[in-house]
Amino acid sequence: MTTVAQDLARYLEDRGLVTMSGAGKDVFQFSMEDEPGDAVLIKKGGGMAAQRSHDLRRIKNETVAVIVRDRVFLTGEVRSDEIYDALLDISNTASDGSVLLGAVPLGGIAEMGRDERKRFKWTMNFVIKRT
Repeated sequence: MTTVAQDLARYLEDRGLVTMSGAGKDVFQFSMEDEPGDAVLIKKGGGMAAQRSHDLRRIKNETVAVIVRDRVFLTGEVRSDEIYDALLDISNTASDGSVLLGAVPLGGIAEMGRDERKRFKWTMNFVIKRT
């Protein structure tokens, strides 16, 4: 079984929005590395109560924060929009033994200003429904 962050990273990598491994790795799960300068963090939150589907499958409602960091404002803003839209498009997507049923945004994309190295940051929060 994989974590919700791993499932989302794989989903976003399949769409060409992040790179999970190798020299170009730019997506992280627990904390964002200082390099590369342009990166994405997918961090699991506490979540909401689980449910049962009509066929008695357990549905987890896991919250995630996705943080995008970029050295160039426009590039980071576009990447944030693309990630937001990709997550909205999740619908019954298989991922390593679980199924991503959908993503419910908990608001829009928020600008977070700049970090200590003057890189721009954005955040977005979702409830991810998965089996």
